[in-house]
Amino acid sequence: MQKQKTIAKWLAVLLLLTVAVASYIALGAVLDGKTPVNNVAGAQDQNNTDQQTPPEVELPPASDETPHIPQYSTFPREATLVNGIKALNIGGEGDDALLDCICCYGYDILVFESLSEEHDVQQTGLHLALVKDGALRSTHFISQNEEYVDCTLSAGGLLVVTRDSSQTILRLVDRDMNVTLKAATQRYEDYKLFTSDGALKLYVTEKDRLGVCTVSRTLSVAKSNRSAQIEGANIACVMPCGTADLIFLQTENGIAIYTYSANNGFNCQNELLNCAFVQILPIKTESKQTFALLASSDDGYTVYGLSESGEDFAKVPVEGARSAALLKTGTNVTVVSDKSVLTLCSHLELTATAPVKTENKNVFATSFGTLYCIDEDGLTLLDFDGESLLPSLALKGAFNARIISKDGGISIAYSAEESDFADMSFGGSDIYFVIDIEK
Repeated sequence: MQKQKTIAKWLAVLLLLTVAVASYIALGAVLDGKTPVNNVAGAQDQNNTDQQTPPEVELPPASDETPHIPQYSTFPREATLVNGIKALNIGGEGDDALLDCICCYGYDILVFESLSEEHDVQQTGLHLALVKDGALRSTHFISQNEEYVDCTLSAGGLLVVTRDSSQTILRLVDRDMNVTLKAATQRYEDYKLFTSDGALKLYVTEKDRLGVCTVSRTLSVAKSNRSAQIEGANIACVMPCGTADLIFLQTENGIAIYTYSANNGFNCQNELLNCAFVQILPIKTESKQTFALLASSDDGYTVYGLSESGEDFAKVPVEGARSAALLKTGTNVTVVSDKSVLTLCSHLELTATAPVKTENKNVFATSFGTLYCIDEDGLTLLDFDGESLLPSLALKGAFNARIISKDGGISIAYSAEESDFADMSFGGSDIYFVIDIEK
């Protein structure tokens, strides 16, 4: 019995030694980093003190480029004299496109769309640029993601009309270029703002219908119940004619002429087939109001004499012309083309024809009598001495041009990617304003 107790004691001692040796070996392995702690019996994750070496992260090479700092203009900016011509550039580092011009609040106001975010603008969108006394005074943001429609000076201020995918937006802009009123109405296909009899009207087309809205000082838009059936028409021009408005539509078939009055609604007065609207010139005599309408066709150009109600009473072809324009000269109307010069009396009867000398293929005229040519090279002002069309000023790369006439001279605003004033450009296509050219 005593012998059995002795054996049991030695077995217990041997077991304790075995456990001690095993614990020592395990502890040594942990200290040598060969065995994770959580693989050791009884170890918990929160007691994990194993420090893994993090993977090396390859850092990008240091850049030598200086972070871009936006550059913004300081106003006013005076025009620069280049080869005897005073000119301004307007825009930024991206593409900028001229849309319209209006003389308002004592400024020449240029309406333009900008894809720039620097220099003369700080964000993309529709802007107004104010030019006065040969300097760019300021620019003003109007809207973003909207298409420009039209603008006019109304009783409530400068009215700017735009549209987006679902509606037409009207804004009144005061003398300080603050938007004082904003309203929305439905979206239309085509528009033309027109003021007559003290009322501001917005002629519109929608789903083959010609309609009219009146716009109040508070931008309340009321659409008349009167409308006219049309087919695929755009509004080319609206002219006053006594107690009614004379509306010229470019249709798929030619030129349709309508009158509109609040009492009588829309009435189709005339249709000139197979031709396109080019220019309208009002002719005021002591007894009546008439119009000279220049139209183009596959056969060339034709001048139509129209009564104040739009009915044609005269028709004068411009033989062999590739381009033509109308000028008011005293009591006569002069038709200048790339082939000839025609003189018409106030009754639009042909009184004289003479050949003309010119190297310009395209001849156009403004409503106040400035002749010019636009082709792939740009815009060229033309002087007409009665026999020849002579270039007087060429503006390289000009497109979307607008000509402003006042005080015996003219100014020209236009867009261009490559211009005569390239050193002034901020980048992309800019807008240029050539100031005070003597007629």
